[in-house]
Amino acid sequence: QGDVGFNETQILELFDRVLVDAECSTDGAVRHIEKRRSSPSNQSCNAPAWNELNMSELVHLQKQLIESGFNLLRKGGVMVYSTCSLSNEQNEEVVQWLLNKHESAFMIAVSFKRSEEELEFMEEGSLKGTVRFQPSSARDSSDIEETVEGHIRNLTFSGGGFFLAKIGKA
Repeated sequence: QGDVGFNETQILELFDRVLVDAECSTDGAVRHIEKRRSSPSNQSCNAPAWNELNMSELVHLQKQLIESGFNLLRKGGVMVYSTCSLSNEQNEEVVQWLLNKHESAFMIAVSFKRSEEELEFMEEGSLKGTVRFQPSSARDSSDIEETVEGHIRNLTFSGGGFFLAKIGKA
């Protein structure tokens, strides 16, 4: 009565697909880094929300998020875990923690139907099957071709770095 949350007698709907875009330190987010650098007068904007002093708290939160997402998957479902961080501690180690804790969790390799040349900004993470997109803050204008509809083609990846893992439930 009036309690927020769930108890053991409640039945939760399970899902075929779950996306966990986890809170992270934003160390791969070029826009956040550039904003902090360009605002020296604003100390609160200059300092990252997550740092070495509270990183264990952040990783604990990420483990709670990934496990909650996994618990909402039905058998045969697929979860994508992502962050805008390039830290092993926030990415591969969180995913490995889930794999170790839940026997029914398994990796599904992330892949794209593009040539390696087109995806030169992407590399496999330290956990097989995961991927990292490396940050880039500059666009090469020779790679940009705008169409009449305003869509951009032939764009070299530009923006923040991020991490993706795809996890299945047996």
